[in-house]
Amino acid sequence: MKKLAFIDALRGYAVLGVLLVHTGQVSGFPDAPVAAGARGVQLFFVVSALTLMLSWHHRNDGAGPFLIRRAFRILPMFWLSIPLYLSGPVDWQIVAAALLLQASRPDWLFAPIVPGGWSICAEAAFYLVFPVLAATVTSAKRATMLLVAAALVAVLWRYAGMKYLPLVYPDASRDELWVFNQFTFPSQFVVFAEGVLCFFLIPGFAKLRRVQLEIILWSALCGAAFSSVYKPHLFPAFGGFFAIVAACMANGAGRILINPAISWIGRCSFSIYILQWLAIGHAQPIADHFEGAAKLIVLLTGTVILATAMSSVTYLLIERPMIRLGNLLLARTAEPKMLPSNAPSV
Repeated sequence: MKKLAFIDALRGYAVLGVLLVHTGQVSGFPDAPVAAGARGVQLFFVVSALTLMLSWHHRNDGAGPFLIRRAFRILPMFWLSIPLYLSGPVDWQIVAAALLLQASRPDWLFAPIVPGGWSICAEAAFYLVFPVLAATVTSAKRATMLLVAAALVAVLWRYAGMKYLPLVYPDASRDELWVFNQFTFPSQFVVFAEGVLCFFLIPGFAKLRRVQLEIILWSALCGAAFSSVYKPHLFPAFGGFFAIVAACMANGAGRILINPAISWIGRCSFSIYILQWLAIGHAQPIADHFEGAAKLIVLLTGTVILATAMSSVTYLLIERPMIRLGNLLLARTAEPKMLPSNAPSV
């Protein structure tokens, strides 16, 4: 599939948002001004769903190859990063996290390896259901129905989950259960569904004039900014705004938001997400010489530079070769199917 600059740019802004919220937490900066960066995860989810829909319709080769490509896309870098964070004995929580199962228990959600792995678990859960969704959701109407169903799942999970989860996990505190409820796939599914709907919005948005697209784009960004202040945990609102932004940018709006730097950060965003805490740890001693906003700016700047530098290496030496290897294996597996029926056996 041809690289789309707006996809890379949106991934870049998503990971910068994540770096903002995490460096804000480490620097002790007041939470409210930087908390909006946490919604970079939801931007990741929208862009991921949109990208998968684009790829699925471009390749059209079924669930098996799709899942193999996804495995080669995320598992090599994810697994190779585990020793970088592992500091204690290997227990069942570590094993579960390595198998992308840390979201199966409240006390496993934030495993001591690959911080932020909960979102990768949510991604993996979406990968498992995606082939069925992509095969059945074939129109904007069906995508809207999926969105409604996903929203109902989120509501049921939020309210019924908080009622019945204590029966399943009696040792978990109320706060642990609330976090588990919010950060697991049933609550995030609606955001992925908005990314699926975005795929079907793009052709409709193509009929709009450029000035209309720009107005819609910047209105959606303002809506996301407003929600970050007044409704910071209303994930579907952010997913909706981000889906509108993506549909506009897919049709040429927001070109000012796209540049080579943010696009490269977007290409390296998976490695940046995984390696960010190593970068924060190296940038923090320098930032500690400052106070307040200056400390945050120094820490964020240092983290972005270090994380991007490290991730450029891992992207070029690990991610891209593994993606190519997965594609090569799929191509070799498909070759026998292309032989004529009367081809001699070997």
